[in-house]
Amino acid sequence: MDKVSSSRRSQRAANAEIWILDKPALSGAPFLKEHRKVEQQEATIAQFRQEFAEQRTQIEALTAGWQKVSAQLELSKPAPQMVVNDE
Repeated sequence: MDKVSSSRRSQRAANAEIWILDKPALSGAPFLKEHRKVEQQEATIAQFRQEFAEQRTQIEALTAGWQKVSAQLELSKPAPQMVVNDE
């Protein structure tokens, strides 16, 4: 068997052929890197969804409060009065 550099691995198949593969291909490094990216993106999306739900709840509470104040203002307005001008 020929010497193989330390950055490569050799593997003998059943038919006695020698296959030389790069270490990253064997270790799955590119896959793991992409997998980590996807996991980070999923975590970010989950955080955004949580924040969105909290903001929606706050908006609903503020809207309800605003409607209540608006209704109270309508009730506190003086009734329109008719002015008679006798000249």
